[in-house]
Amino acid sequence: MPSLSSIGRFAGAALYMMAYDAREPNAVHRLMAGYADRGSDAGMAFWWAAKNPVRDRFPAQCIPKANPEADPDGFNGELERMPPAVFAACSYLFAVVGTVSVQSEYPPLALYHGVSGSVAMEFDPASGRIAWRQQDVNMAERPTRMVRDLAREELDDPRKIRDSLVSYMKARGDAALARHRKPLPALDPDYVYRTTFVFDLHAD
Repeated sequence: MPSLSSIGRFAGAALYMMAYDAREPNAVHRLMAGYADRGSDAGMAFWWAAKNPVRDRFPAQCIPKANPEADPDGFNGELERMPPAVFAACSYLFAVVGTVSVQSEYPPLALYHGVSGSVAMEFDPASGRIAWRQQDVNMAERPTRMVRDLAREELDDPRKIRDSLVSYMKARGDAALARHRKPLPALDPDYVYRTTFVFDLHAD
């Protein structure tokens, strides 16, 4: 069973740890996802998941009760006693959630057209499916062109513009699911990971 004694680093881990120390918001997601992909080093993904600000959204099965910093031996012991199927299912959850989170940059089409809003994510790790729902969308007013510009009509498709946030996130989710192999279900069958991605043009 993988444990915290396996601390081999994936490419870029040192930089992400520096970013975490500098309080870069996505660093913990990068470390969690990166280690979840590492096989024998996947135990470190649980360590970063336990330090993740959204840890309460993960099932209790996936987060050892012991504090990873205050009681590393206890934390490691819980990982070693974790059933292999649960360990694999949690690693998959961490990998998909982390990958989607770090890839959720502002969609170029939405940025170009001044679109803001929020998109809800519901990830069912048992089925390996993500449902996306656009909760709200705000579109900036753009001047009307008097002369038709055929070269820009694709970019100016109103439907594509309005759906630019949810379409972008769906593509990111599909890529994450394709990248990470789904193990056999081992978590609570009713568990669904839920979060909301907010795209704010005026955010700091």
